[in-house]
Amino acid sequence: MNHMFQVWLWGGVAVFVTLLVVLWTLQDLRERRERRLALRWSKAVNWTSDPTAEIVLVGEAIGAGGAGTSAPGGERRIRLTAGKVEIDAVLDPPPAGHPQLGPGWYLLVSGWRGSVAEANQGGEARIGAERILDAFPPGTPELYDRLSGRGERKPGVVARLLGLRGL
Repeated sequence: MNHMFQVWLWGGVAVFVTLLVVLWTLQDLRERRERRLALRWSKAVNWTSDPTAEIVLVGEAIGAGGAGTSAPGGERRIRLTAGKVEIDAVLDPPPAGHPQLGPGWYLLVSGWRGSVAEANQGGEARIGAERILDAFPPGTPELYDRLSGRGERKPGVVARLLGLRGL
């Protein structure tokens, strides 16, 4: 009877420790993925070599009843916003293997000022796939704040004392 109790006790402890290790590993993998995305974002925002590039927010689709695919070649008419500047643009379909862009995505667009001037003159700008340098999913700007401790996921007291992530 005493041996059975020890088997259950140490077996339970081993399962508990294994569960903690798995959860911490998954949390660490997620944080590393977010950190890579945040690093990519910060490099795109601050260190792009193209002075005409700008981070813009993809807004709602316009035209064709909001479907956003009113052009025959798969082009989408969308609203793009950078700060206070908002323009309507025709966005070429992304190349194969790239994510489908929707509302809330952030794009690093080369030649943004030229697109704004084009939209002001003709009402609509055309942004080809070659002008989109990078694309970031919704929620990316808040990612950097979260990882630097200014966002919603601040580490607890124990995590800060022990230097552990994911607690």
